[in-house]
Amino acid sequence: MNALWLFRTRGPLAQARAFALGFIAVTLTLALRVYLRDQVEAASLIFFVPAILLASATGGLWAGLFTTLLSGVSSAYFLLPPLYSMRVSSPFALMTLSVLALTGLFIAAICELLRKSIQRSEDANDALVLAHKAAEQLAAIVEGSSDAIIGKTVDGVITSWNKSSTSIFGYSPAEMLGAHVSTLIPSHLHAEEEAIRAPIAAGHIVSPFETCRLRKDGASIDVSIAISPVRDAQGLIIGASTAMRDITRR
Repeated sequence: MNALWLFRTRGPLAQARAFALGFIAVTLTLALRVYLRDQVEAASLIFFVPAILLASATGGLWAGLFTTLLSGVSSAYFLLPPLYSMRVSSPFALMTLSVLALTGLFIAAICELLRKSIQRSEDANDALVLAHKAAEQLAAIVEGSSDAIIGKTVDGVITSWNKSSTSIFGYSPAEMLGAHVSTLIPSHLHAEEEAIRAPIAAGHIVSPFETCRLRKDGASIDVSIAISPVRDAQGLIIGASTAMRDITRR
């Protein structure tokens, strides 16, 4: 089991339980301190630190502050002279209460930061898992498409080649990955590819148009082509996605 499970953020019910846990922990600690009154210096309040830590770990900042306050009030009333009053006459006892309050505040703040850090980490991990699943679904859609879907860099180097690309053009992925897209373009249409590059680099989608392309066996086929720019996480254009449909029979 993950040792940090206590620090994970939970709902309102868990928060209420953390407050109740803090109350119970302080009550048990106070009972122990009263029982050990003759063996432990009255001003020693270190016994309350575990209760504050437990409440802070399970409930965060506010549960930790509540437990710290409860510890201070209980100590002032039951442990520090004069007993059974909220008056703290000794400067040393007042200093001890101040140290307890600062210690509790520090523990609660650290636990809250740790809880938030763990929550952010888990949220980022969940987002990564969702992104991975979305990428897998998209890859499955691309691979199962009846159109040839070809990814390429801005310079025209082929970076992805789906199954229908092999069916339509006859080239295997091993033959085309890293090759230039001009391999598929008749020599008299190379200028067409150059004309497409400018709008793609500017972030524009190239509307479907009809043209010719070459198969591996040298045969010319009629295709309908649509091209979209591909951006990275920062929004920079790093390539293009080309969808080609064989319309030779039509």
